[in-house]
Amino acid sequence: MSWRHVLPGAAGAGVPFGAGAPGGRGSVQFTLGPGRVGQNAVEVVVLGPDGGPLTVPIAGAGIARVTVRGSEPEQASAGRTVWIKN
Repeated sequence: MSWRHVLPGAAGAGVPFGAGAPGGRGSVQFTLGPGRVGQNAVEVVVLGPDGGPLTVPIAGAGIARVTVRGSEPEQASAGRTVWIKN
């Protein structure tokens, strides 16, 4: 369930991607709730070309990277290893 459905005023965006392989297209949906100053939560869902959850074809490690920008000159980035299990 998306935060948009749980928290009134939640903000969301979708970002398309293409990995160049068959079936390697889709979008990443970001939802930020409640979408106002103060504490918020972020939900990230990766969707396949049919709009359903993306099936990850291989196990292993990848890196998830996020950049948060407070203003034009102020931003912070962080990356974390994400493990995909069989």
